[in-house]
Amino acid sequence: MLEGKTCLVTGGSRGIGLAIARTFAQNKASVVLLSRSRQNLDNALNSLPKSTHSQMHRAIEFDVASNQLLTKDHTDVNLSDISVVVNSAGITQTSLLHATSRDHIKSIINTNLFGTIFMTQSFIKPMIKKRGGCFINLSSVLSSRGLKGTSVYAASKGGVESFTRSIATELGPRGIRSNCMALGLVDTTDMGTSVTEEMKNEFIKNTPSKSGLPTEQDIANAALLLATNKSINGSILKIDGGFV
Repeated sequence: MLEGKTCLVTGGSRGIGLAIARTFAQNKASVVLLSRSRQNLDNALNSLPKSTHSQMHRAIEFDVASNQLLTKDHTDVNLSDISVVVNSAGITQTSLLHATSRDHIKSIINTNLFGTIFMTQSFIKPMIKKRGGCFINLSSVLSSRGLKGTSVYAASKGGVESFTRSIATELGPRGIRSNCMALGLVDTTDMGTSVTEEMKNEFIKNTPSKSGLPTEQDIANAALLLATNKSINGSILKIDGGFV
């Protein structure tokens, strides 16, 4: 499905990002992992499957929270080769606002919102030149549902959704699609392992699906859909087991 395409995944060295990267690789894409941790990158890179001789997986050490554009000065990867960008890097919050430090607030916004914006901006000109490309951003159902202890995180993800809708209208006429996945609680992510039992029970209680909470693979499968279905643009796809 993705043969001949190169896909970049931020936060791709572990968790949801790595699950997406593996699924893309299984579908014959060449994958570029981007993360701030070189050790995690090396381990993740070695785990990516190859099903064709043309696949080439690479890694970029870069911090999306740096408020910089990704340029050729940061990597020897030809950024013009990238067809799909998944903005998966993110950090969480599980503390009441009065107990959340200013530094942590800035880190959440810089990583989740500004990181998505600047990574997108980094690839707009190359994608315009080849009249095609795809951005997939990660949000949360908490952007539209209040839950104590997540105020700054929810605000950052609400910004990602608004950004996605707007950039879809800007870039759609250029053949570039932008979509967003609004995720429910995933047990194995940083958020899933750090939430209180009270918060976790709130998610479970309000998730009617018998299949329970979504998994990393559920999200990776949805990312594959958004990467390959050319009729989807400007959408916020909920992957939450029906969280209400």
